[in-house]
Amino acid sequence: MSAKQHRRAQIETEITRLNRSVVKLKSELNMLSPISVLPQEILAEIFITLSEAVGYKAFDYPHLGRRHDVRFLITHDNSFKDFFNALENMPLLGFLELEHAAPSLPSSMTEIPAPTRIITLSRLHSIRLFATTPADCIYALSHLSFPALSTFSLLTRATEYLKELSKCLADKVPFWERIRMLDYSRKLFGHFQIQGSDSQEGFSDDHPRPRYTFDLMLTDSTSPLTTLATMVEHIPWRMVHTLHVPDSSYGSASQWVAAFHPLKQVTTLEVSGKHVTPELVRALCICVRESGKPTAASRKTSMKLFPLLRSISFSNVRFAEWETYDVGLVGELTELLLDCLARRRDRGVEIRKLQITNCFNIGRDIEPLREIVPSLDWDGKAMVIEPDSETESSVSDYYEDVDPFEFNFFDPDPIFQGWW
Repeated sequence: MSAKQHRRAQIETEITRLNRSVVKLKSELNMLSPISVLPQEILAEIFITLSEAVGYKAFDYPHLGRRHDVRFLITHDNSFKDFFNALENMPLLGFLELEHAAPSLPSSMTEIPAPTRIITLSRLHSIRLFATTPADCIYALSHLSFPALSTFSLLTRATEYLKELSKCLADKVPFWERIRMLDYSRKLFGHFQIQGSDSQEGFSDDHPRPRYTFDLMLTDSTSPLTTLATMVEHIPWRMVHTLHVPDSSYGSASQWVAAFHPLKQVTTLEVSGKHVTPELVRALCICVRESGKPTAASRKTSMKLFPLLRSISFSNVRFAEWETYDVGLVGELTELLLDCLARRRDRGVEIRKLQITNCFNIGRDIEPLREIVPSLDWDGKAMVIEPDSETESSVSDYYEDVDPFEFNFFDPDPIFQGWW
């Protein structure tokens, strides 16, 4: 390292140290007065740490040079009125983050009040709401307009106001029509996550980073597919082309159809996980009843679920039970899949490509599948799961006593690296 580079590193280190001191002082200043009365020059850069607000130990600071792109956390002492007054004084705000610290509506309130004003944040491009109730989330978002938003993340409960929350998100988030990929998966504690982006490749490291992304984590849902059906009904994900389902071991065929039938533009279905339910494959076979002779137009809508589906990929999926595989019979999942592929072909909406990667108890099933699909891409791996090699314990057993609202599901690395 040259003397010039060494000196530059020293200066950057000193700037970082001083910046942290200034941020801490500003945070302490907020503890002494409501954020709504702080001067603009402080509001433009303030970063009120969760550690100072509610006793946490971790500190984090804004990146240097991002004067108005700050994460903004408020204390429990602030009301919604203070919160909205502060936001009106922050027209250059780029990030809005509320984590365990959002204002709350009175618990006695039975209806969500109508907004009292609309605050336009023209430069706001990232919102992260963590551990807010649906009512508080709806009330906060109903007061805001953010036309430049490109990243949205939310963790909340799915036990109340789900329809109202879905309508609010549909109305407020401006980029839904740009979403091309959905990733729907179950997580710990009996809740689930929906992610999406404007790239059909999703969040793969092998492709350019998506411009528009969202991450919804919903807890306490007694029926994930029913909850999802409500959201899909109201949120306009109509242009989604790729759907990724990491775990499909739940729900009936009719529930799968009810949840996903509005997604008429899906052309690629990606399924992964050892416990793939046969109900998903059965759902792909359900036809729309027609009267008269089928036409080219009717064929496009002849299947209730994904009428434009052309490609299915399976990853880490078990195609046969051990007893079936051991005696050389075609797997249970394969039999259903063969029937599904034949039905869709006969209806004029055939699956043209099938991809099988890192799958279990397969091998003998490949040739029957190859005969019915124009293009079959198999990695040649014939991995075997025997009964005595399986472990049925779930990761959720380990975390069964953990509060989901105390667990950081929104790991900023790697999905939302741009926030931090």
